Amino acid sequence: MICCKCGATIPDGTKFCSVCGAAQENVSNANAQGTTASSGNSTIDAEKVMREASNKLANWREYATPENCEKIAVASIFVPIILVILYSVIFELLYSLLSWIPGFYFVLYKIIGTILKIAVTAVSAFSVYVTFDYMSKNPSKKTKWGYITWAMGIVGLFVCIIYLFMLYKLYALRSALSFVCFVMGLDAFSRVILQKKGFEEDADVAKDFTYLFDGIKGFFNKSTSKQ
Repeated sequence: MICCKCGATIPDGTKFCSVCGAAQENVSNANAQGTTASSGNSTIDAEKVMREASNKLANWREYATPENCEKIAVASIFVPIILVILYSVIFELLYSLLSWIPGFYFVLYKIIGTILKIAVTAVSAFSVYVTFDYMSKNPSKKTKWGYITWAMGIVGLFVCIIYLFMLYKLYALRSALSFVCFVMGLDAFSRVILQKKGFEEDADVAKDFTYLFDGIKGFFNKSTSKQ
């Protein structure tokens, strides 16, 4: 059930919210009314959704399980490539659809582009922090390849910063670092996601990429057989 005051998720039948301490005496009536209202009106309670999202963000550590942290460590390396793809696809798509609007390119470039770059850079910084926090609490992760994986996440963040502040003199470096992140990210993806290893385990590049290509072939073979 949902707390009637702060919107936190609490066990059914709870009389007092474990988050804000608010009494839940009228929960049954409120839930009944909510159910009746929802049957006649499909409008989403935006305020409730925002409260739930805020609570999840505030309690993000609950979702920082070892399995998720391993995936976040890998994802942090791919962030620059994700930014390049999103930036290119969104710009090209929107510009091709709405280029007839006077001044739209300026809006697209200055506002939408800036928001996208800030959002991706923030995700990159958060991923790097989560990886560092995970390593600091798990000494077994502090190996050579553990630090390399974390360092590649930092490199990805640096690439995002170059994009964000439009540092033209560093664009050649940005391209080189993006390529390195892509290659290292593929190796980490093979080790962690496909082979179910920890990101701190030593990399065997030949084996990792062979496993990756075999996985890709298997995926396409399954897709073809289903068709």
